[in-house]
Order: sequence, then C-alpha cells, then structure tokens
Amino acid sequence: MGRLRNVRRLVVVATIIGCLATLTGGVAVAQAPDTPAALPSQGLASKVAAAEDDPRTTARAYRVGPGITFNSPLGSRARKFAILNKIHAAIKNTPRGETIRIMSWNIMYMSSVDLLLEAQRRKVKLWILMDEENYSREVPNPPWRKLKSGIAAYNKRLDPEDRSRVKVCDNACRRGSTGAAHAKYFMFTKVGSSENVVIQGGTNLTLASATNQWNEVYTWVNDYGVYKFTYDIFREMWADRTPDRPWAEYAGPGGKYRFYFSPQRGNYDAGDDPLEWYLARTRCKGATGSSGDGANRTIIRAAPDVIRGKRGMRVAKLIRKRWVEGCNVRIGYTVMGKDIYRYLKRSSPRGPVPIRHLVQDFNGDKEFDRYFHLKVWTINGVVNGNREAYFAMNGSSNISDYSAASDENIGVFRTRPQVLKYQEHIDYWYRNPPRSRPVVRSLIDGPVDPYRNVDMD
Repeated sequence: MGRLRNVRRLVVVATIIGCLATLTGGVAVAQAPDTPAALPSQGLASKVAAAEDDPRTTARAYRVGPGITFNSPLGSRARKFAILNKIHAAIKNTPRGETIRIMSWNIMYMSSVDLLLEAQRRKVKLWILMDEENYSREVPNPPWRKLKSGIAAYNKRLDPEDRSRVKVCDNACRRGSTGAAHAKYFMFTKVGSSENVVIQGGTNLTLASATNQWNEVYTWVNDYGVYKFTYDIFREMWADRTPDRPWAEYAGPGGKYRFYFSPQRGNYDAGDDPLEWYLARTRCKGATGSSGDGANRTIIRAAPDVIRGKRGMRVAKLIRKRWVEGCNVRIGYTVMGKDIYRYLKRSSPRGPVPIRHLVQDFNGDKEFDRYFHLKVWTINGVVNGNREAYFAMNGSSNISDYSAASDENIGVFRTRPQVLKYQEHIDYWYRNPPRSRPVVRSLIDGPVDPYRNVDMD
C-alpha cells in the first residue's frame, strides 16, 4: 500500500507541474451536509428533450445534454476539453440559490476552481470532496488551496446556512482505513432549465484529464431517482464513516440502467460485481437479431485503465475462457499486471487473447505522456439465456483489489444505443491506436519508469 501511494504521489506531482505551466498563459447520516429539505423536487418532467450548450443561449434557456461524452487528448481543443467543457458549462449555468456537489479523487485545475468560486459569489452553495493524498506537504496543489481559501473567505459574507464547504477524505470516505476516495461524480440541483443532473465516469477535475488522458462520462438529466440515490451516497461520504453496507445499488426504470457505489471489500461478494456476473453468464455463440458480430458471436470489448491483482486475475480468467469458447474479444489497456499479461498471452487453439497497449510516449523520453483512463467494458450478444443482450459498464473503478476497497462509482447500461456507442469507441482506438515511440516491457523494472506520469490505480 505504501509503495502504491508513493507512486500515486509521483503522478500528482507530475500533474502539478503541468497545471503550473498552464496557469501561466435515502440514508440518514449524522452531520450530513444538508437536510433532506435541500433535495430538489421531482417537478420537472424527465422526458424534457435536452440539448448541449449553445453559447448564444441565456443561462435560463441552457439545457444539459444527457448520455455519453468522450474526450481525446489528441486533436482540437474542443475535442480535448469535451468533458471538462460540459462540467464547466454546468457550473456556469447553475443559478443562484442552487447547490453543486462534487466528488473528485483529484481537483487540480485552476479554471475549474475559478468557476466554482464565481458560482459561490452568485450564491450557489458548494459541497466539494477530494482524496486527502492530493493535498499535502508533498503535493501542495495550488488550485485546491485557492478553492479552500477562497470559499472560506467568501463564507464570512454569508449566513451560516448559505455557506459552502470543502473537505478531504483519508482513505475511502465510506470505508475508513483502506482504499481511496477514488469516485468521480458531479451533482447539480438545477442547471439552466435542467434539474437533478448527475455526471459520472472516470474523469477528475484536472487539466491532465483533458490533455493527457482519454476519458468518458455519462450524464443523467431530470432523473430524480438516480439523483436521490447519489445524494444519499454523497451524504455518507461527507460523514466519512463506514455505513452498514458500503456496496450500494440503484435500479433505473425498466431495468435500462443500474448505478452502483463501492467499497466492496468487507461485504464483498463476487456475485455483487456486475462485470464478473455478466462475464460468467456470457455465452459466445447464438447471438440473434441485431446483436453479435454478424457471425452470431458475442462481442466483448474492454478498455480497463488498470487490471491487476486477484480481482484482475478473476476477470482475466473469465475473459480468456470466453475467447477460447469463440467470443469476439478485444482489450485495450493502460496498466496490466505481469501475471495477467502472461496469462492472456498464453497460446490457445485461437491464439492469445487480442490485447493492445493504448498509451503514447509522445516525446520519446520512454515515459508515457498520454494514456487511456477509461474504465469501460461492453458485452453484445448472449448473456444469461438472452440471445440479444447488451451490457456496458462505465465509471471510476479499475479492475483491482485496491479499487474494491475504494469509493467508486459504477454505471451499467443495458440498451443498444449506449452499449454500441461505448463499443464503437473502443473499437476505433483499438484499430487506430495513438502513435507512440516503442517502450519495451522490460523497461518497467529498469532505471526509466514508463508509468511515472500515469495514475497507477
């Protein structure tokens, strides 16, 4: 654990350097942040059509776009900042008297901080959580320091009930002595004409999330159920103590999606893990209708930022079994345990499992500069007897033992459009990997660490 935290601190320090360069150009919990009366009403119809921001519209006319958003650190600024721009637009269009709640493992982008402080000055209430290891003597984090001091200074002008709060969690907020506060979600009571907005995925509020990482988020709009569920989890995280059951689940209307929060360890049962559950019940032949790959084979796609440890090996064994049985499999990864790499590369009647390292050493210094930070998995085909099943998983959770002990958000989607959008995104980058100087695996144990700038869990 100590070595892992040291590695993560190196990542944070590297991120600070990048930030500084840019700066120059229904659970009852004691001591919860708000009373239930602060929860938004169900008044706005959930079927209101939403559209992405047009900068010419007024704040009142602004509507948050629902669904999946991707970014890429390659290409135009709009492409790089697609996710951060979405979050920033939501902050800018949150009206006076509303509330923003943010949980991000790391908050280290001055532009985000400035927008949050502007929101506070127009009487928006802020509740901001972050992992403690990203603000310390070793990691001074100027943006967080500015956010903390700025909120404290302006709070002096406000009545106590209108004041904003910032806080860090040591280890997992909802577990205590293990794991990390690794979740990444953004909640808004109201944004323009949209209510009950939840944006969740694998994106931190950092510059690196746009310029160094491939990321994604999923946005729910005007969904009171998922907002209320996330609100209750946030209250538990703010209380910073272990609830009776840290693993929590919300089922959306009609079974189209589910939303989960970990930690899993302590109450952990592999049967609770949606990824393991689906992979164990996947069959490779007999896909019908519009599912599968045209040859009636089930398609499995994986873009794990990290897959390692005992949990990673359990998933790797399921993946390899499905590959041997005939599934159409592709894996694009960033960090993979050596034992898992060797296991997936073992020969079989079909050859090794198709895997690709989706990282980029842009300047040839043998250190990865850009990398896939997604935690997305898809299955399209036969699952649990259904020959036309669709499954996609997103969120903040890597496939590792450490993630099982950490605060994580996990979304599961079971409708064709969402699943195919995630699947096609993975396929595109698998077929068109970022151009990179070759970095051989033996360097990982050598004097140069290719992963020095990579979030290792």
